[in-house]
Amino acid sequence: MVYLLFIPDGTLLRDEKSVTLTPEQQAIAKKYQATVRQDIPWLRKETGIKLQESRKVLDKVVIEAFGQDSRILKRLSDLEKNLNQQMDTVISLKPDNVTFHAQAIKQVETKGREIIESSLGGMLQDSINELGQKQLLAAASGDRKKALSGLLGNLDGFQQIIEKEWKQQEASFNQFGQQACNKITQMENQRVELINSLNK
Repeated sequence: MVYLLFIPDGTLLRDEKSVTLTPEQQAIAKKYQATVRQDIPWLRKETGIKLQESRKVLDKVVIEAFGQDSRILKRLSDLEKNLNQQMDTVISLKPDNVTFHAQAIKQVETKGREIIESSLGGMLQDSINELGQKQLLAAASGDRKKALSGLLGNLDGFQQIIEKEWKQQEASFNQFGQQACNKITQMENQRVELINSLNK
């Protein structure tokens, strides 16, 4: 792994050692540094905003379906927190520096997928439990077959509500995903170009 540190005065450190750059390398390094300083804060900010927007939409759906006391709300909050923590392993923003861990992207992508899948599994189980409790109460004083049918119907209705909300947000998320992908690809291409020029 190659560690690059850009200092505002134009100095470049490679694996903590100062590098003397040719004019061509200086131009490549300057372009890459400008891209990182502009796009990394944007990526971190917009990702956080999208995660928050997603949680608010799902919070609304959950409250309508299960009420304010649903365990699913905590799972959504934890999911947002955990995904933000994963982003922080790739992007670190401090008043005096910006750090982009390019090599951590694949690892974070895998870990993020695992977190989402685990959370969705927990939310599905919670939804079954919470709807089941309501139907058990109904079954205690009525038809059990009708109660089971009601449980399945409520689960299907919950899924349809989520799908409807997702469709309303899908275009915005796809646009953000494309923008983010383009910026990350541009940074990675510039990083590779710089490293290749240093290895000549």
